[in-house]
Amino acid sequence: MKKLLALTLALTMTAAMLSACGDPSASDNSKAETTTTKAAETEAPEESKAEEETTTTTEAAETEAPEETTAEEDTPAASGAADITAVKDRLLNYDNASLKFALDTDVSQFIYPFNQESTNNLKYKDADGNEIENPHKDEVHTPGEEGYGGNEAVLDISVQEVAGIPMCKFREVYTQWKDANGNVIYEENADAVEPVYMLRKWNIDLDKLFAGHEDELAKIFTVKFDVVAIAQNPASDNGEEWGTGIYWLGGEMGTNNVEKWSGNLTGFDMSSDKNDEEGWVNQWAYTEIVGRPGVNAGTEKSFGFEGNDHNYIFFQTWASTHHQLVDFYIADMVLLDENDNVIPVPEENIPGGASYDVVDPLGGAE
Repeated sequence: MKKLLALTLALTMTAAMLSACGDPSASDNSKAETTTTKAAETEAPEESKAEEETTTTTEAAETEAPEETTAEEDTPAASGAADITAVKDRLLNYDNASLKFALDTDVSQFIYPFNQESTNNLKYKDADGNEIENPHKDEVHTPGEEGYGGNEAVLDISVQEVAGIPMCKFREVYTQWKDANGNVIYEENADAVEPVYMLRKWNIDLDKLFAGHEDELAKIFTVKFDVVAIAQNPASDNGEEWGTGIYWLGGEMGTNNVEKWSGNLTGFDMSSDKNDEEGWVNQWAYTEIVGRPGVNAGTEKSFGFEGNDHNYIFFQTWASTHHQLVDFYIADMVLLDENDNVIPVPEENIPGGASYDVVDPLGGAE
């Protein structure tokens, strides 16, 4: 019954999340306003509360509603879990992609963690729930540093093979934990109760990928991604352990062209295949993400304009729900002009020569 309720809750979360969308950069320069008090992102990064984000991602507020929403379509009832090799049959765009990954693609050269500074204004409590002094109050840090008070996860970005296909993998690296009183601590020790789940944020640098071919940027009308998520441990709720499936994962994709978040192109969510008898049956989930910067020609959301500081595609996925470590993969990227012709990334601009440790995509948390 609780798992069926979880499905209902997931759908409710999706509707709530996509009905009010936020400024993921939390830029001080942004003029957008939010009236929600528990925001995943606010105008000023100092107001971002990691402890609020990790307790409920469903209250993440966004200041600009996505123009399009890409949700995984209902899948036919499955009879048991589908093997991970079924992933390759789900990919809609792989054969006609603008960018595919090789096992040695050096993604560090064109995919960057957002890595924004944030002021620590978190609230700390004693065992009785009384507020105590924040040991890092007003300190400014970037993700991963001691005393960081924002909600951006530290990311390990690599290329890994899934179902025989090299994909760009984004794994959250725990840098904060909570103690028994719900206070954020900055190392796993005897007082650590659980890791703090945070928002995964990164940019894809189109300037680097189209160096020497800059005239192609203004032609980009549609952007598509095939993405996969793989759970690394069972989900749980109130101490009850469920299956190792993707109960719900959501996020948004947009642009970051003027030294700040420039706006949503689309929101997305995904969950594992399921049926009424067995509930959530797959360890993985797939969806296609589609956004159209071309419908915003002349705005900060489009690429190749003279006023752009750079031309970045921005990604954000909400914090992992149900106490799960969930790995996120991009299988491919498709860029289309207004006539749906594929704009290929010049092969000479895709850097190679990288070496990564091979990790079993279905393996447990490291």
